[in-house]
Amino acid sequence: MKTDPLPVERALKVRLPLAIETTRLRLRGWRPEDAAPFRRMNADPDVMRFFPKPLTTAESDRLLERIRQGFVKDGFGLWAVDVKLNEGANSEAPGGFAGFVGLSRTSFDAQTIEIAWRLATPFQHRGLAAEAAAAALEAGFAVFGLDRIVAFTAECNLPSQRLMMRLGMTFERRFLHPALPPADPLAPHVLFAMTRTAWQSVRQRLPSALAASFSFSAEEPQD
Repeated sequence: MKTDPLPVERALKVRLPLAIETTRLRLRGWRPEDAAPFRRMNADPDVMRFFPKPLTTAESDRLLERIRQGFVKDGFGLWAVDVKLNEGANSEAPGGFAGFVGLSRTSFDAQTIEIAWRLATPFQHRGLAAEAAAAALEAGFAVFGLDRIVAFTAECNLPSQRLMMRLGMTFERRFLHPALPPADPLAPHVLFAMTRTAWQSVRQRLPSALAASFSFSAEEPQD
């Protein structure tokens, strides 16, 4: 994919999508061909086991449109994640579209920015979510100048909580998700947070696989 020669700062002013490169990944804007694997991922009961239910095709399409609108409004959002085909020692590991990782405004407080991730089953348990999430945090603080980013998940979702802790995020509180009935098993949630000041320190202590340099560029719009 070509990248825009404009500096990132100028590109953001005209709302060109930001692309982020890590050792194994590319976080990028969304393409029409992403819709089909996005629907499959959201319909997978295993991927969606900590959500109320898998999504229908129509629900996935509406979510994708909200993601696109988030980029238009804020410049940042939930980036599509591509795994580079030559990523690492396991040559049999799949590459291509893996899911999404990024930043968005929470549904219950538009002033609060959350980091979120969702990867299709073949891309789980490979450290990819952590690598992408670290890059998204770096973008949020270093490029977009955010002061605070939160992450939250169902209390029973221990894998996501472990990832939040691996990123150096700090537990803040428990709460009942306002979109779910209080008696719903998924209603109890936990919230972790990271500030820009804390990230500057935490980033230095991350494992080398997560603290590798991140490359930012501006994408040309897709035809």
